[in-house]
Amino acid sequence: MSQYIVQDLIPHRDPILLVDHITQAEPYKFIKATKKVKEDEEVFKGHFPSHPVWPGVYAIEAIAQTGACLVNLSLEKKAEETIFYFMSVDSAKFRQPIAPGDELELEVTQEKMRGTIFKFAGQVKVAGQIAAEVAFTAKVEDI
Repeated sequence: MSQYIVQDLIPHRDPILLVDHITQAEPYKFIKATKKVKEDEEVFKGHFPSHPVWPGVYAIEAIAQTGACLVNLSLEKKAEETIFYFMSVDSAKFRQPIAPGDELELEVTQEKMRGTIFKFAGQVKVAGQIAAEVAFTAKVEDI
């Protein structure tokens, strides 16, 4: 699965598209994806110029976008058919900084589904080590 597929599943585009490729997915269960943190990303000009770190909120957003891909894959919907809203970030833990050039492994598991509301647990890994963990709830609506 490629970037083309990701862009079919979610409406995000540069500079806020934070999922590059889907590597594995099982509808209603889990999804794995990747993201290459580019060294020239605009955010590094201010966060932090002398010691660049990819913001933790970007890690949360990358996991949310990966979860949205899973929902639309599961529902067999396209980006233009749905909108995905955060309802809550139940927990977020940051284990290590994410730096320019890092290759992120994004893993999201669907824990519950009730109607249009989904509960997820996700991890961001760098070189197999957990960099961030996120538990969140989101809602999908047809548009």
